[in-house]
Amino acid sequence: MTGGALQAWEAVVGNHLQGRIASYSTAAPRLDHVGHWFQRRLVKPSVKGLTQFVHRTLGSSYMLMIQTPVLPELTWRLGLGRLWPHLVAKLEGTPININPQLMQDAQYGLGLYRANLLKPLFNPTTRTTNLPVQLLIMTQDSRLLCPADHV
Repeated sequence: MTGGALQAWEAVVGNHLQGRIASYSTAAPRLDHVGHWFQRRLVKPSVKGLTQFVHRTLGSSYMLMIQTPVLPELTWRLGLGRLWPHLVAKLEGTPININPQLMQDAQYGLGLYRANLLKPLFNPTTRTTNLPVQLLIMTQDSRLLCPADHV
């Protein structure tokens, strides 16, 4: 889930840009959707639901690590920042242009995650929009936060 998707969802469900957006397509659910998904697995626990909960929690553990002070910045400065473009290129199977602003962008991205992640996961709200929304679901992506059959 990128910072861009977080911001775009807020524009879609908020009133401040009403009439300026015709529709929205995304590959990422709103964090509130994800929070509800997690809660549904805990409210009426089942073996399948708890297994899904644990699997997604472990798969998304990097998001919680990002919430810790200093550690992500230190990790980034000690080498992850230099390795990141090469790691992404290998994982995605495509060359990545190295952005000279990468360190600054990473710091800003950490700030977005820290400011916006936990509240909707632990206390999700229900907001709606009148816009047509197309949620693209990647059924073959093992990194999915919400499995396609349970969004």
